[in-house]
Amino acid sequence: MKAVVYDFSISKYVAAKSLGKQFPVFYYGKPSALSLSDVEEPNLPNEK
Repeated sequence: MKAVVYDFSISKYVAAKSLGKQFPVFYYGKPSALSLSDVEEPNLPNEK
């Protein structure tokens, strides 16, 4: 399953906050903290 994953990193956060308005790639590009990744299917509480 694909999901948007937020990888918190202080350096990535500071770069996005300080440079994001001039360079939007820091919000959604390769240097951002957001990425689209494969993750495991979660186990639901009522799943049988």
